Amino acid sequence: MRLLETALVLNDERGNSSKDLEKMKIRNEKLEAEAKELREMQAALGKAKKELEELKASSAEEKKNLEVELGNLKSAMAPAKDEPASARGACY
Repeated sequence: MRLLETALVLNDERGNSSKDLEKMKIRNEKLEAEAKELREMQAALGKAKKELEELKASSAEEKKNLEVELGNLKSAMAPAKDEPASARGACY
């Protein structure tokens, strides 16, 4: 009788172990899928950061060029000392 009880307990433990193992396999698959998704998101974030830095650099360069051009235009529009008032846009 004692052997039968031991056999039943061992059988029950094996069944639980199989169930636990199956649950762990399913959980592992979910975690692997989540890890893959996170790696993809990290790669996309890295790409977006790189693009943003490139845009910042090109925008800064464009701003600098526009400021130089604006300065040149202001210099070109400034009246010379010996210009008559009519050249300065003053109408009398």
